[in-house]
Amino acid sequence: KELSESIDEVGLLQPISVRKLDNLKYELIASERRLRAHELLQKSTIEVIIIDASDEEASLLSLAENLKRQDLTDYEIFVGLSVLDEKLKKNKQRLAKSLGLNREDMYKYLSYEKLPKEILADLDQEPQLLGRTAATAFKKFLSDHLEQLSNAEAVLIKAWQKVKNKSL
Repeated sequence: KELSESIDEVGLLQPISVRKLDNLKYELIASERRLRAHELLQKSTIEVIIIDASDEEASLLSLAENLKRQDLTDYEIFVGLSVLDEKLKKNKQRLAKSLGLNREDMYKYLSYEKLPKEILADLDQEPQLLGRTAATAFKKFLSDHLEQLSNAEAVLIKAWQKVKNKSL
């Protein structure tokens, strides 16, 4: 609503980004908030930049745009990274560079993928509960106890309950 009021007053400062699919169909790559603001204003047209992008490039551009938002949690960034094509995720250094992240942070975000499903399910509901540094510590704890993984997961789940209850 705030953005639509701004657009109504001063106009659209930056066009949205789309890519052409086929037969006059376009896919939004970036700027969903600006598009929704235009819809709120019931505007029938909007300025666009048409980008020639593959599926992989479109995914990267979309994620890069979302990373600029200040209100994303570390877990939400991980979710965005996890849906990228496996080919893109293979070269983590290149992926980090293309997203404007440092490689160390990239690895920290990807630490979430090694966490037990119970923790991930909780993070789906409350993504702010666990930052990337703590996720990395959880992952390291599990990897340090691979020979007793089920016991290590049980201990981690108990600690996680304390994190969820804000007593740890």
